[in-house]
Amino acid sequence: SYNAVLSSVLARDDGGSLFNKLLAEMRQKGVQMDEITYNLAISTQAGDAEAAKRFLEELRGSGLEATVRTFNPLISACAESREWQEALGFLAEMDGSQIRPDTMTCNRLISVCDSWELALCLAAEEMKARHIAADEATLVTLLSSCAQGKQWALAMHLFDSGLSGVAMPVSVRLANALLGACGKAGQ
Repeated sequence: SYNAVLSSVLARDDGGSLFNKLLAEMRQKGVQMDEITYNLAISTQAGDAEAAKRFLEELRGSGLEATVRTFNPLISACAESREWQEALGFLAEMDGSQIRPDTMTCNRLISVCDSWELALCLAAEEMKARHIAADEATLVTLLSSCAQGKQWALAMHLFDSGLSGVAMPVSVRLANALLGACGKAGQ
């Protein structure tokens, strides 16, 4: 199927040029895109939230429903282009469509935040309210936000106790993120 080929190409094609050629060929032959095809197309739009949104509108125009797997790459596209308000708008849209965000959604939202305060609030309040468990990527992303804000003490606290008060097993990624936060603050 085209989706299997597109997925395979996407995994190997950094620039997305071959993916786009195959997508154009698919359209030229009149092959209908499904949700998976649209989600793959959206995921190729890193850094171009407008292009990603056009695929979302096309998906909806074809009568298909967006899912969490549609919104996650949309939010990633916003993260790449630093459009945190747009990303939060997608969260509100998910809520309006009764699409439940997952840990990946929250991690991507945290990564788009332009301040450590907003990132921490999103992680602590939104994830808790939605009963979404934090994972290692959540903590690494928060530690990176702390690094940007030179909040080494907060980074140490998060590293020691985790987001929910339960420490996560130490990994190289977590240790590097903590070192980065301390280093940026001159500690």
